[in-house]
Amino acid sequence: MSHAPFIQRLYIQTQLEALWAALTEPAQTRAYFDFMEGVMAIESVWRPGSRVSYRTDDGQTQLEGKVLAYHPPNHLQLQLSLCYDPDLQHEPPTVFTWDIAPLDDVCKLTFTYAPSEAAPRTYREVTTCMPMILHNLRALLETGAPRRLKAIIVDCADSAALAGFWAAVLQIQILFATEQLSALTDPAGINPEIEFVRVPEAKLEKNRLHFDLRVSNRAVEVERLERLGATVLAAYPTWTVMQDPEGNEFCVVD
Repeated sequence: MSHAPFIQRLYIQTQLEALWAALTEPAQTRAYFDFMEGVMAIESVWRPGSRVSYRTDDGQTQLEGKVLAYHPPNHLQLQLSLCYDPDLQHEPPTVFTWDIAPLDDVCKLTFTYAPSEAAPRTYREVTTCMPMILHNLRALLETGAPRRLKAIIVDCADSAALAGFWAAVLQIQILFATEQLSALTDPAGINPEIEFVRVPEAKLEKNRLHFDLRVSNRAVEVERLERLGATVLAAYPTWTVMQDPEGNEFCVVD
């Protein structure tokens, strides 16, 4: 199945040179470029055809390729392979392009990813991770720090099953799902990840933290959630208390 180019546009309140530095300097990328294996520092001598890599703090190369175009401070194009998973290493490299246009006191950043039919897993990884990375970048440049709340962690007995339930509830993507750990991501890259971690202990009492879901029609949404496997605990004038399949309470709010 072929995919159209994946394009993300952000308007960032920053200076042109600051945005360019955030794309090309290792200390800058390490503050926000959080792909599957953690935050990464970029390395290159920045000449067309030269090697480029993103490395995590343990020295592992997670993305690697070459510089296709380097025109500071407006245009950067890299050909990259995702190295952190053996299955991804067998897929062909992909092309990332960043274009920057200054607009008064903001910069318009356009990120373009050109997918390949022969790289379906790479497509999934890039399209789920890059929105978060780009919004981390915007937060870093506008506030001086990336998003503070990276993820919300939920202990559970069946990581993949509970992630599937909440992905359907929230209508967002599953970033990855394994027996031990699964994660959901906001496709817009704005909200934190939700991670489900398998633990041996059973849930014993009421949650100390829970989700509130704001909806336009509470009765309709409660019925949908019951079909997904949730149960109603109590109903009040403006909210309904429910449980997910593992007994975690949450509320549906008008």
